[in-house]
Amino acid sequence: WSVASRAATYGGLSSDACDREMKRRGIPHAPAARGAPLVDRPVRLTGALHGVTFRGDGVAKPRSTSPFDIADCRLVLALDDLAAFLATRGIAEVVHFSMHRPAPAGAVAPKKKKKAQAKPQASKKAPKGAGKAAKPGGRPPKKPAPAPARPSQHALGLAIDVAALVKADGTRLEVKADWHGALGAPPCGPGSEPKEPTPQAIELREIICAVHASGLFNVVLTPNANEAHADHFHFDIKRDAHYFLLE
Repeated sequence: WSVASRAATYGGLSSDACDREMKRRGIPHAPAARGAPLVDRPVRLTGALHGVTFRGDGVAKPRSTSPFDIADCRLVLALDDLAAFLATRGIAEVVHFSMHRPAPAGAVAPKKKKKAQAKPQASKKAPKGAGKAAKPGGRPPKKPAPAPARPSQHALGLAIDVAALVKADGTRLEVKADWHGALGAPPCGPGSEPKEPTPQAIELREIICAVHASGLFNVVLTPNANEAHADHFHFDIKRDAHYFLLE
């Protein structure tokens, strides 16, 4: 893999350019018409990528209707690259908890940044009553409306939570059972050694460190990050971001 940031490349694509790239690669997918209002270009995978199947775990609804199997097309491009790498390690299936997850009420999708244009300064009259204290017994000044909730990368369809990797021979690498890490410890490099150096723990680290080094995702979180990630790896792309986080 190139050390160039694929996350930045994919995150910077327009929806139309993303569609064209998926078609060029022959990625099996279908538009997701409903269930993910904040996802810019929602799609569903309809087949394997490089022989690797992405399967939702613990989802009651079938794959064709579950909101948790929806992804933004930019994430799909990253998953296509991820699958190509995992296939070289004998991985045939990625079991995930979710890609898309519904946003909290009131959340809005981030707006695209626009170049600021200088405007002539115009004198403004102070609003009536400005600078005056409220009269005793009078109504208190109105508080500004709270800012809309910021959606997570899951709500934008740009994240995936990986619970397990399954090899072609049926061997499972379970994040919760096989990671054997410690809270606060680095996932890669000095101090990243697992508490129990099992073959599964070592292989999971080899995979996670290669994924991080590839620049494929802006954020890579392991069970070492916090208790909320004790049973999965979190990968996400942040549009217009040029930083990387590994925990």
